Amino acid sequence: MKVRTFRLPFTAVAALPGFEFDTGDYFVVRPLSARPGVEAEEWAARIEAMGKEVEALVAKDARAADERFGNFVAELMAACITDWRLVGEMGEAIGLPRSAADLRALPAGLNAPAWFEFLARYRGEEPNPTPSG
Repeated sequence: MKVRTFRLPFTAVAALPGFEFDTGDYFVVRPLSARPGVEAEEWAARIEAMGKEVEALVAKDARAADERFGNFVAELMAACITDWRLVGEMGEAIGLPRSAADLRALPAGLNAPAWFEFLARYRGEEPNPTPSG
């Protein structure tokens, strides 16, 4: 059995008016649904727990909540994205975000909530994607 990965443009995550991406700008994702059952269940539980944790933390310290959430999303990205190619305006390579600070450095449409929503729900492309739960 071979687990599929999907090469996608960054516009798959969010509409990004005002940005032009080169054909060499892309990321490759292995959906959470393609993980072994136990691992997929662990991620589902962590995602649910993170939502509750951030919701509770926002009331106390919004900045800490944003940092915690961003770091979790960076960890989720590291688990799901197997290849990342993004070149900045000056030709510099922009690496896969490894922290909340790295995520904040990306264009606004590629923020932590956009990546979280995308990675938590993405199941693959047609003709036979796994239905989302």
